[in-house]
Amino acid sequence: MRVDWSDRTSPGGRALRLGMLAVLLGAVAIAWSRTDASQPVRQQVIPRVWDEEALRDFSLPLPNTDMQVEHITQEYYYALRERVIHKTYPMYHPDFEPPGYLDSLRALAPASALDTDTIDTEEEWIRAGELVFDAPQLYLPLSRPFFNAAALARANAPVTRDGTFPFQRYVVLENSDVRVGVLACGTCHTRVMPDGSVVKGGQGNYPANRLLAEVVLAIGGEPPLRAHREQFRAPWIDHPSQTMMDTITRTRVAEYFRAVPDGVHTRQGTSPTYPASIPDLRGIRHERFFDATGIMQQRSIGDLMRYAAFNQFVDHLNRYGDFVPSLGNHPGPLPPPDSVTSVVNGPFTRFSDAQAFALAKYLYSLEPLPSPHEYDAETLALGERVFIEEGCVTCHPPPHFTNNELTPAPGFEPPEDHYDRFPIFDVSVETDPGLTLYTRRGTGYYKVPSLRGLWYRDLLFHDGSLSLEQVLDPSRLEDDFVPAGFRGADSPSRAVPGHPFGFELGEREKAALIAYLRTL
Repeated sequence: MRVDWSDRTSPGGRALRLGMLAVLLGAVAIAWSRTDASQPVRQQVIPRVWDEEALRDFSLPLPNTDMQVEHITQEYYYALRERVIHKTYPMYHPDFEPPGYLDSLRALAPASALDTDTIDTEEEWIRAGELVFDAPQLYLPLSRPFFNAAALARANAPVTRDGTFPFQRYVVLENSDVRVGVLACGTCHTRVMPDGSVVKGGQGNYPANRLLAEVVLAIGGEPPLRAHREQFRAPWIDHPSQTMMDTITRTRVAEYFRAVPDGVHTRQGTSPTYPASIPDLRGIRHERFFDATGIMQQRSIGDLMRYAAFNQFVDHLNRYGDFVPSLGNHPGPLPPPDSVTSVVNGPFTRFSDAQAFALAKYLYSLEPLPSPHEYDAETLALGERVFIEEGCVTCHPPPHFTNNELTPAPGFEPPEDHYDRFPIFDVSVETDPGLTLYTRRGTGYYKVPSLRGLWYRDLLFHDGSLSLEQVLDPSRLEDDFVPAGFRGADSPSRAVPGHPFGFELGEREKAALIAYLRTL
């Protein structure tokens, strides 16, 4: 599957492309009339996750053009241990766990949840992908006090209607060893709604950083912290947010972690001072770039497979000059693939091509949920008119409510060749540049996000600072403003600059615009 995002054609070229598109859609319609999701699709070709040709232009360059990212080779990737997709079991809140539940799990034998060799239909690929989405990467003992059900309850993790925490699941290993499975895709990309229902692929609300604060404080000792070097360090960046990682205390790290709200995360490659809003994956098939910084391109389903592999921590083996996140300063060759280990995530494992393909199929099946919000026709008509007249539609055009372009951060000047390589909306909206200039996930840009599904996201902007109402509030430009989301560890208030649109609206127009946005 190829995705062509270019819209910079001449009128004649555009007409030709539209004509070809009409023919193609007609052929697709005929084919669709002859098939359905239950029919065999095994004849389709599964892309290779680690395709060195595709990887060559997959990642955007770093904003410091003197530093290049070097990925592991195809040979090295496929020599890593293949991920095992274990059968998993729900984790209950202590108040809802059935009597004898853990003992019943100890009576079970280990079991695999997935055999990709038996998949025949599109529907089966999607079901298999959901298993991969929920499959943990790391298995922790029940005695570990940080990620068990009691810890989740202490951290006020939301609970589903049936009393479970959907972010983590139990796994049965050899010798009746029941463990807590963590670091699945679904750990961060699962949302429990106020009514206890679950939205998979949405902006998650797992209290990851509050739990990590407990981990940091319980380990003891003082830095340098190898785990934090692996997660956050970018030694070629000369900025206080980076250099402080060489001397920061555990107590201070815990303070930073506790300041990160649910829906935002200090994921690998960010930093404690510049966390990232957890992206909504529903509708991801329509997006041109991954992550708030547009770190990687989506040109095909194979690119989503590669993105998933990187974010399941293969990016810790990237080489930035002599620096390798999992190894520190390491000018020599990497350790053998069957022995390389992450201090944060344990032994490195990889998706098989079929596992990653199933995951991508599942993610492509997820669309934003229809909004439950209802407003009168007059309010919605006014809101849509304001959306158009205020120019919101320029960056957020329907049907996907994004133009799929990159906007440069303050202080970053796009190199000339970027204009030929990437779709760039060459106007900065002046939001805080820290995440995209001073972290490993930096590109110098922020992507224009989609507004679809806005109604079930709590926190907006790339760092999850603001509620929807606060985006339109000019008082957020003042230092005494209190953001609904990320504030930082040093003060309960801070200014949230950038994106100064809608500030001049009257109250009626502003309310109508918010109503319209909540229906997308």
